[in-house]
Amino acid sequence: MSKNVIHPEYLKAGDSVAVVAPSGVVDRERIEDAIKVLKAWGLKILLGEHLYNSFGIFAGNDEERLSDLQWALDSIDIKAIFFARGGYGLSRIIDKVDYHNMIKHPKWIAGFSDITLLHFHIYNNTGIPVIHSEMLLNLSGNLTSEKSISTLKDFIFKGESAYQWDCDNVICGEIKAEVAGGNLSMLCSIPGKQLADYLKDKILFIEETGEHLYRIDRLLLSLKHEGVFDGIGGLIVGGISDIPSSRTNFGYTVEEIVLNALGREDIPVAFGFPAGHIRDNRALCFGLEYFFRVDSLSAVLALTLI
Repeated sequence: MSKNVIHPEYLKAGDSVAVVAPSGVVDRERIEDAIKVLKAWGLKILLGEHLYNSFGIFAGNDEERLSDLQWALDSIDIKAIFFARGGYGLSRIIDKVDYHNMIKHPKWIAGFSDITLLHFHIYNNTGIPVIHSEMLLNLSGNLTSEKSISTLKDFIFKGESAYQWDCDNVICGEIKAEVAGGNLSMLCSIPGKQLADYLKDKILFIEETGEHLYRIDRLLLSLKHEGVFDGIGGLIVGGISDIPSSRTNFGYTVEEIVLNALGREDIPVAFGFPAGHIRDNRALCFGLEYFFRVDSLSAVLALTLI
């Protein structure tokens, strides 16, 4: 475990967990199906009061979404918070969130995409590790892989997190460090100095969806110009999915765009990690130490404390 970490307890059958939606409007039927997965794990489910509200594209107005999030963070009884979905909306309320009670009663939070911003603020304000994982909405139907679900369960109940995957266009090396990061667009919404301090000496994980290559290039160059890449200890690139087609070839691949912006060859770098806006979205813990090794054809990422 990393030093000075406020570590939430891993879950056990009978624990209470919350489901809230701080961003996009929620499909009730799909969430009710997904909640069955959590119930099958033996968990007691508590729903945010405004979970099924709607206000434009949002799951209720700002005050309602903030109220549900704050309730879940403050609760003594809630051991983990699962986010219904991403979308847009967390940015509108994040500056009003209070973390004092969460420090007294640490709990896991599990989500990705828009939740990247909350990951950053929770870690900066409390030092509590967080989980980059599938949204609850996608646990229903056939919208995610069995590995997405099982790796979330394995970590949140047992603290297990270890991966090996094939990759190319790598930079070989190894490091022991915390992993941090998330959705590239959301990371770029964080002031550069704060983001650079947050990521210093860490293994940066990034993923993105629905962005043109030139926009990905611009986002990564903005991080470069803010000095974010200067201090990181490693880089893992997850899914870069649903890139819109263009009538003109941009001229560079995703891998070339990333490596050009990084501008370094002294840290381990691996592409193709199975996480992000892709069906195989496996769980990662931000805030605990991993061992990360990259050779010419594959990469390994495993918690140093199991």
